Formats: sequence, C-alpha cells, structure tokens
Amino acid sequence: LHDTNGQTILGGGSYFTLKNNTIENIGLIYSMGGGWCARGTVMDNTAGTNQLIQYNIFRHVGSFCAKTNGSSNVTISNNFFDDCVSRAYDAGCIYVNGLSTNRIISNNICINSVGSTEGIPGGWDTANQPCWVTAEAIYLDQPCTGVTVTGNTCAGTIHGSGIKFGNAASIIA
Repeated sequence: LHDTNGQTILGGGSYFTLKNNTIENIGLIYSMGGGWCARGTVMDNTAGTNQLIQYNIFRHVGSFCAKTNGSSNVTISNNFFDDCVSRAYDAGCIYVNGLSTNRIISNNICINSVGSTEGIPGGWDTANQPCWVTAEAIYLDQPCTGVTVTGNTCAGTIHGSGIKFGNAASIIA
C-alpha cells in the first residue's frame, strides 16, 4: 500500500488481519483527505473483535497508522513505524481507545513521530485546541481500558510522548 492521500483501510469488523505489508507515503499532501484525523490514516478499525496487525512496515504516514477504537482481542505486534504522524496532531503511530479487553501492543519500534498543525482549514485555533500539538508513538486515549503494552521501542518523538496515557485505566505497561 503506498502513495494514497486519504484513509487507506477504513472500516471494522471481526477477524481482521494486516500482516507482512509495507505501507508508505500515505497522506503527505496537506488539505487532501479530510479533517485532522482523516488525513493520511492508514488503518481505522472502529469495531469488531480479533484483530491482528503484525510484521508491517509503516513509513512516511501523515496521521494514524494502526488505529483501533473499542475493539477487543486486538494484537499489534512486531511492526516498524518510521516518520509517522507527520501531517497531523493529537494522533499516534499506534492509537487505541475505548472500553474493551485483551488488547496487546508488543515489540513494536516507533521512531521519528513529529506532529504538525500545518494544513488545518482556517489555521490553528489556540482558543479551542490549546494543547493538541502532539504526535505520540503509542497513544492510549480516553477512555481506554484493557491494554497490555510491553517490549516496545519509542525514539525520536519530537512533539509528544513515547507512550501517552490519556484517561486510561486497567493498563499493564
């Protein structure tokens, strides 16, 4: 999967597997793919169970790479993320939220997530978006439960955290 500017994989459902792929050059042109969260998202699984994201290379991605919302029995492991979240803010290479169980984030490498507020329609609104200039390597966003985070490497995160816990509970890290 390469050279697209909107969402690359959208949807959800049970028994989804993304394995052994190289995914690169996604969402790199500003103003070409919707709002801040849609611009250059590789994968946005919004529901379902039993999801596996493993042995993939994510390189040069504008926004979220592996994003799962409220799904249970999810494993995100042994992936490599480089130069991701380069055209978005308040996002992560690996992004998990929702109240769920049995989600594992393990043995991933996340490097060079930078973040950006460029390309926002109307410009940056500091009154309404004062603190979201962040690009996390691993982002457990609100509300978030039932996640185990182990054996990951995060480096070169410029405007964010290696691992960010945003109103997260029942997390093992």
